[in-house]
Amino acid sequence: MLEHNPSLTKKNTKDRILEAAIELFAQRGYTGVSVRDITKEVGVKESSLYNHFKNKEDVLNTILELFYDEIGKTSFSLETIEEGLNHMDLSGFLQHHAFMLRQKNTPLMIKIRKIIYMEQFRDERALNFILKGIIEAPSEFYKRVFQIAHEKGMIKNNNPEMLGMIYQYTALTIFWELMLREANGEDIAQYTKKIFNLIEFLCER
Repeated sequence: MLEHNPSLTKKNTKDRILEAAIELFAQRGYTGVSVRDITKEVGVKESSLYNHFKNKEDVLNTILELFYDEIGKTSFSLETIEEGLNHMDLSGFLQHHAFMLRQKNTPLMIKIRKIIYMEQFRDERALNFILKGIIEAPSEFYKRVFQIAHEKGMIKNNNPEMLGMIYQYTALTIFWELMLREANGEDIAQYTKKIFNLIEFLCER
């Protein structure tokens, strides 16, 4: 991942192209940016971009993959639930997970998320990513969290799947608002508190 790459003290051309593309796509949208715009921003010839990417679409695909690797694949792995709930109660597990997601929501990831939201009505890849990576995968993850918590006697409610769904969609809305408020330079402490209040409420069911 770009922000965690130890070689960033001396960025390679591919990373510089990706960072420039992310910045420009987030500002103008994918269709509002040309290959020339990207290479001009980096200060290289257009041929340099084609040494690393097939075309502009390949640049966008790589950006989507970066987001998925950083946020989706590692954050909502079903294999992590059982072990996590063996060491923490449900409230602690959800708070830890929310904090981890917050830590991963770096300025770079926020820009990529903005690109995805901007492109969802134009680009089928972005739409599918939102449906599968931001809605479906987390929904399955949280439903499984509450199912396992119920099996372990951590909650009494006999409909853990519904609790998981309530948490997923409510938390998604809160995180979305948090991101918008933060981008607008507002204090976000109250929105972080909303997540923890939601967790406390559902863990009492």
